[in-house]
This record gives sequence, structure tokens and C-alpha cells, in this order.
Amino acid sequence: FPVTIRSVERRTPFISVSQHFLREYRGDGTNNFTVYETLRLSQRSFPVEPFIFLMIDNRHFEIPVRVLTVDRIQETIPSTHRVLTSDSVFVRVVTGVHESLFWESRLTYTLNSQILNAILGASRLQFRYYSGPYMITTRLSGGELRRLKRMIRTLPGA
Repeated sequence: FPVTIRSVERRTPFISVSQHFLREYRGDGTNNFTVYETLRLSQRSFPVEPFIFLMIDNRHFEIPVRVLTVDRIQETIPSTHRVLTSDSVFVRVVTGVHESLFWESRLTYTLNSQILNAILGASRLQFRYYSGPYMITTRLSGGELRRLKRMIRTLPGA
């Protein structure tokens, strides 16, 4: 299921993160629980480190990132207004353009059974990233954490 969350710290290069949790059942009876993330940071940020920390209540787990790709993204969003013409027809006219530049990092990592069991008993789950001197911490809301726990419980053997 997809999740979009905000940073806990202020004054960081953080813009947004989108997380997708995926459980995979294998034919040999094993399971994988993979997290796919898209992390957006301001254009003046440093590269994201190739690991994250999961903070589950008062326990910390360092997780290596399996895949890390970084792209510089430029978005151009036009500003428009509706204008009434002389023949009483409304048309949209571009009145300006807003451009934004940012870095988009895509991360992929797997959660092991020890981490999944810790999440099942958790009352709080946070994700910590490092970008140069910046520490960026995001947190799942209560409802999103309950959905994640429900998803973990449906894994065979969990």
C-alpha cells in the first residue's frame, strides 16, 4: 500500500517521501517484505546515504539500501486564468510559469523477520535518512501503522 508522510525535523532539504510496501510470497515457502521509496529533496541538498534507520519505539535498526538511484527533476507548472472573450466564450490563458528543481532518490530495501516482528509490537515507527549534515526523520501515522501491521500479519509464518 502507498503512504506519503512528512518530516519531523524542520529546516532540512526534505520535500516529501512516498513509500510503497510490498509483500511477496515465493513458491519455495519463503516471503519477502520490500519497501520502495521515492524521496524528494531540495536542489541544494547532499546525496542520500545508502542506508536508513528504522526506529521502532526505542529500538533502532540500520538497513542497507539495495537499490539507490538519484535523478535531478525539473517541474514546470503553468499558471492559467479563464478569460471571457468578446463572443462570450471562456478560454484558458497561460499567465505565468512556476519552475521547481529537486533531487529525487528512489530507494529499495527489504525488511527481515526480526524487524517485522518488532513492527507488530510497535506503538511508533519512524524512518531516518541522512543527507550530508542533515538528519531527516519521517513517521507513520497511527492509521498507517495499523494498516502495515495488518499487512504483516497476513504473511504466512508471521
